[in-house]
Amino acid sequence: MPTHTCISFSFDPCTTGLFPLTKHIVRAQLVANWERDRQALASQECIKGEPTFINWCNIFISRMTLCKTDTETEGCGLEFPEKTLEGLCRRCTALDALSPESDAYQATSQISQCLSCGVLWKHMPFKNLCGTCHRKPAESEAAGLVGDGVSAVNAHRSEAFAQRLKRPPTINQLAKVSAQPTLPLTTAGLDTFRNVGYNDADCIKVCVEARTNGKIDARLGTTSRAYPPNMLVDANTSTEVLENILTTLNPTWEKANSRSLQLSDIDLRMHGNQTIIPGSQNSTLQDFYEVHKRSASSEIYFGKLPKMAACLKGKVLAIELWIDTSAYEERTGQTAISSAAKGKRKATGHRTTVDVTAKRPRVSLNLETTFKRRSALSVEDGNTISLKLAHVNVDPEECDPTISWDASETKSAIIASSIFKSGKMKNCYKVVMDDKEYVAKCFFEIGNGIDKVTPAENAKHLMEEVERCEYGRWFLHNFRTSAAEMGVEVADNIEFTQCFLAEELLPAGTSPSVASGLDEFDDPVNKIIWFLEPLRHTAVVRWSGTLQHPDHKGKLAQTLAAFVHYAYSYSEGTLVFADLQGSKGTLSNGKSGMVLFDVMTHSPNGMTGVGDHGPEGVKCWREQHVCREICEGLKLESGEDDGEDNEE
Repeated sequence: MPTHTCISFSFDPCTTGLFPLTKHIVRAQLVANWERDRQALASQECIKGEPTFINWCNIFISRMTLCKTDTETEGCGLEFPEKTLEGLCRRCTALDALSPESDAYQATSQISQCLSCGVLWKHMPFKNLCGTCHRKPAESEAAGLVGDGVSAVNAHRSEAFAQRLKRPPTINQLAKVSAQPTLPLTTAGLDTFRNVGYNDADCIKVCVEARTNGKIDARLGTTSRAYPPNMLVDANTSTEVLENILTTLNPTWEKANSRSLQLSDIDLRMHGNQTIIPGSQNSTLQDFYEVHKRSASSEIYFGKLPKMAACLKGKVLAIELWIDTSAYEERTGQTAISSAAKGKRKATGHRTTVDVTAKRPRVSLNLETTFKRRSALSVEDGNTISLKLAHVNVDPEECDPTISWDASETKSAIIASSIFKSGKMKNCYKVVMDDKEYVAKCFFEIGNGIDKVTPAENAKHLMEEVERCEYGRWFLHNFRTSAAEMGVEVADNIEFTQCFLAEELLPAGTSPSVASGLDEFDDPVNKIIWFLEPLRHTAVVRWSGTLQHPDHKGKLAQTLAAFVHYAYSYSEGTLVFADLQGSKGTLSNGKSGMVLFDVMTHSPNGMTGVGDHGPEGVKCWREQHVCREICEGLKLESGEDDGEDNEE
């Protein structure tokens, strides 16, 4: 690479204000071309008197930054402010050496080009700007007065000298670092910001409120997040700002509505319901900010910010998403439900009609505290045991789970002696294995009385529990596949718990764990079996009971209801999922969602496990299920019509 230097020169009154007074250009080119061009320069009408060095520099710089040659048709004609060689830019130079019909010509045409210096890079880290040009300090335009021009030259000379010495910044950048992360700590979020090179000062803080029916929707809340300045506000890309904001708002919106919001359902406004400057929405966040900041209405856009935005430092944008409920309803065919739609009750003595069933406590929603006192499980709290883990194989075509103990892995674990939780039929014990917490479950009641369950019965019914989970996982996968093929929108943040069976091994001279409830065990045929799944510390949410199937609102609830209907139809009326419950947790894809566990099933023969009510259970679901949009989109027949052949 040629050596660059920063030049300065004396001023001539007739030449000030023509071009920038400084430029990073090649010294050798100046020396070689000054005498050559001096005589030709003197003949130009725009130069009066003896040509000076600054006259020549200004004209030479303009000639050097353009992509052109003496031939009019050559080059692209673009101006590259940091281009340091006369003639064509890098792209045009490369293309001239290739045949227009060649693959290399097409490939070169697609390579990103820096609009500042004109170089080509396959992996441009910034939008239309190479890393070198991004690091260079912005050059000031020449002032109209000589004194201002001298100040600008001196300032740029100091900056260039500091760049060569690589002086450390005088500002403590750590003082600006927030205690909270300014980007989503997910794989997708980190991929978005990876290798961007922006710090907190570069990013623009965007504070968002949602407006429905002309009012701020308190239920949707407010969000604030820092975005890189080159991120697009609204375009067909997965990294645009509005798409990211919708991803944050939709989980709350979907609690009351069955369909997600899309970009076509919203309109971008500045805070206070102010319309944005036309055309600015299809630009980068930096351009969007600058256009509004420099406009005549800047005081309106940035004057009185909301409280959450006023406390932030740096560049802050306070915007609103105006949710067009009529557009949403026209697109989905569903009534949009929002807190802003509920007005104040007029003082007329008449009470507003309210859906009483919406306020009526449901049997399936038990009050449960979310307070959990966690303590490390130690040997003093339980027993160290050896567990042999079973393998579960599922036929991807027919969903026929098989459980195998051959070549099973053996692991050491600690199981608590006291009960962690207890239900109507199973006891739960904490287990630590591989430094992870699990819950080990066993049956104590299957209809014969409390603590009347034999090891053989316990093993049989726990195997059925594993089969139910595998059935659910298989049907849920096919449900999503069918929905995608038919263009039906369903919640994608649901999965069945990961679970497995484990045999408590008893080496010679050892006794069963206290949790097993057995003083001794010497049965060559039967085994002490546990059902293990990850420990969850969040409250349980229930959508249905054993024989109760309420019609809940919201995308997640209606997805689950449609899933049950799909499984019933897909199994030809032989399987109904019931007692759907779960808790929030991390899914297998790393995202947050709902993990289902302890589900029950009903079947015509009543043989799928404990809690299977046979034909009565199937009948209860068929009588109570209400088909909604998802069922209709999947073209599922109503519960009263499908599966008729399996009622007998």
